[in-house]
Amino acid sequence: NVRYDPLLAAFSAASAAGLMAASPQDISSTAWSFAKQGYAGTSFFQALVLVLPSRLPQFGAQEMSNTVWAFATLLLSADPLLASVAEAALPRLRTWRPQELANTVWAYARL
Repeated sequence: NVRYDPLLAAFSAASAAGLMAASPQDISSTAWSFAKQGYAGTSFFQALVLVLPSRLPQFGAQEMSNTVWAFATLLLSADPLLASVAEAALPRLRTWRPQELANTVWAYARL
């Protein structure tokens, strides 16, 4: 794996600035991508903690699952965010696929 932190930092800042306009899929994919690189992308994840609760009604199961998975993979504590995701997910859990459930349960257990 090639990792270039100055480029990741620039991506993190640009992604943080565009969170309000980004689609739920774009947001969760960005979080997933940073987690796969092992990059905590401080500006992105800090902004995400603030923005995500208001955007959760737009998120589907996969987007919620991937986003909390990213936080757990990077061991980023975000208790208020996790509480918001849990509240948004509870009424919809019956529609979630097993993989979405498993990833989310793993994320909450890890954090």
